Parts: sequence; structure tokens; C-alpha cells
Amino acid sequence: IDKQAEDKRYVSAMEQVHNHESKQEYEKMKEWCEIALHHKPNDTDAKQKLDDAVRLIAEQAANAKQYNQIIQRANASLMNKNWNDALSQSEAALNVRPNSPEALRIREAARKQIDMMESIKDFINRADIFIGQKLYTQALEELEKVKSLDNTYVGIKERESKIQLEQEKIENEAKIPVTIPSYG
Repeated sequence: IDKQAEDKRYVSAMEQVHNHESKQEYEKMKEWCEIALHHKPNDTDAKQKLDDAVRLIAEQAANAKQYNQIIQRANASLMNKNWNDALSQSEAALNVRPNSPEALRIREAARKQIDMMESIKDFINRADIFIGQKLYTQALEELEKVKSLDNTYVGIKERESKIQLEQEKIENEAKIPVTIPSYG
């Protein structure tokens, strides 16, 4: 094989190296580096690109492992209803893999739950204030909002029972006949 044909094959192989590097296809980049080195065994550019490909393959593997560990923790937090941790873990996963649909889904679900919990907290606080002010109709309206968001929320039944007892107490007091003493 003549030198000119060998050089042409080397150039073609190096074009493939650069092409696969730009696509972050480091396994293919490595293979084409080895082909380029077959044509020019002492080429420093091909040797450097081969070293880069090996390093980048290792980095990709490490990033994939890190991402998988983080996304597993994020999913577990989501399943355990630990919304803040799920949000934090999904953000960490997005730092490793910015466009991950799974991490984006977990982040959105966690944010939605955190927002809902904040709303519930506000409704419960208002209900408690209304109960304290003996404004039971308004308190019940706030509790209905909570039930609309989460009908299993702890403390709803307790508050409703308290309101019912207070309302019955008021009704019973209204039924007690008032005797007016007569003078004379």
C-alpha cells in the first residue's frame, strides 16, 4: 500500500474520530482512533484522541452509575412521600443528566405535592382560626378545601367532630327554657 493511500485512510479515520467525538459516541471514537493508529502508529494526535476517548468512556460510565443511584433514591423518596428529598434528588439527577425525562417527572411530581401541602397547611390554619372564633361554617369550608386536595389528611375528622360538638352545644343551650322570675 502506498503512502498516499495510507495517508488518505488516516485522514478519513480521523474525520470519523472527530465526528463521533462531537456526537459523544466515545466507543466509536475509540475504535476509529485505533484504525487511525493502524495507518499511522506514531501519530500523536490519534494517540491523544485515543486517550481522550478512553477517559470519556470512563466518565460516561461513572456518570451513568451516579445518575442511576440518584434516580433510584429520588424514586424511593417519591414512593415514600418524602417530597422535599424527592425534589432534591431529582435536581441532583438533572445536574448529571439535564434532560432526563425521569428526573423531570419526579421533580414535577414532588413540586406539585409540596405546593399542595402548603395549600393544605394554609387551609388548616384558617380553619383553626375560624374554630377559635366560633365561626364554624367558615371553618367547615376550609376543611372541605383540604378534603378536596387530600381526603385522608390527618386531623380533619377531629376538627369536624369538635365543630359538631360545639354546634350541638350551642343548639342545646338555645333550647333551655329561660324562666323569668315574676314579681308579684
